[in-house]
Amino acid sequence: MSKPASAVYSNPNGMPFADGKNLHMDLGKGDINNRIVTVGTQSRAEKIAAHFDKETSRISSGRGFLTINGEYQGVAVSVVAIGMGPSMMDFFVREARAVTDGTMVCARFGTCGGITEKAIVGSVVVASGGSGYASRNPDAFAHNYSDDAEASAGPKYHMARVAPADSRLSEALEAELARALHADELLMQDRSHGDLVSCGTNVTVRTGLHCCLWLG
Repeated sequence: MSKPASAVYSNPNGMPFADGKNLHMDLGKGDINNRIVTVGTQSRAEKIAAHFDKETSRISSGRGFLTINGEYQGVAVSVVAIGMGPSMMDFFVREARAVTDGTMVCARFGTCGGITEKAIVGSVVVASGGSGYASRNPDAFAHNYSDDAEASAGPKYHMARVAPADSRLSEALEAELARALHADELLMQDRSHGDLVSCGTNVTVRTGLHCCLWLG
């Protein structure tokens, strides 16, 4: 359930809480596990949660987050639908961290475009190369809505440095995905999509629409 409109938040200059719940995910202590899979859509979260041995709780926030908690092979796991884009990821990381103790392990499961021959349709790619971010610079396009032909300034895109991935988690994901996919007889019969599992770098590009690309 979402908070009532009359909820008053404490610590608005830090991590806001109302009645022990944070602002966007509506989570308090104990409401999310330390092993987390994030996805974009709630339907995908439901599909993953269907593989739990047992579902223990779920929380749907008024800001579009869905957290489903459960157990898989004796491990407490959460799957969280967070939508898309850096803002939603930022809310997730900050607010999940604020209500958990100890080490967190998070993996994003989703789809994106590929611009290399390795990342063709049907490829499964582990972002072992880390994640980059490119954002559109509005000032570079100012001539489109100004009488001044020289109004545009600066590069069209700002490129951030690539944030490294956790090597141990990436290696574990790659090994487990390869094992699981090679066990799928249908996938092994149809190799038209190339390598079953490959590695690359994920780049989120913010242009007005959010998109993700894989770089080999």
